[in-house]
Amino acid sequence: MATQNVATKKRRAWTTSVFIKQLMAVSGFVFVFFLLFHSYGNLKMFLGAQVYNDYAHWLHEEAFVPIFPHGGFIWVFRAAMALMLIIHCGPPPTPGSVRVALAPPATSSRSPSRTPTRLAPCV
Repeated sequence: MATQNVATKKRRAWTTSVFIKQLMAVSGFVFVFFLLFHSYGNLKMFLGAQVYNDYAHWLHEEAFVPIFPHGGFIWVFRAAMALMLIIHCGPPPTPGSVRVALAPPATSSRSPSRTPTRLAPCV
């Protein structure tokens, strides 16, 4: 009977740290795009109340009407933003994925104030 241990286990593309960083980059780009679009919409308040209200009505009711039903875009967009937040924050780390870096052992030639400390991961 063959057993698989960590050394022989095949790594999948979606479990690598590079893929997770790429997901974080894409979700960050979506957040930046949202920030720019949101700022553009908020700048319409300087054009007057009627223009701002028309923009809000368009956004809530008429945006992408052939694709989504009336008022459907805002709910799809909210769900997409929630998904991007989950992707950007990432799944919780598994017990084997977080490694704590240990500093080399202190030697007698070092002063006590410069002793290495244990580094915690940024989570």
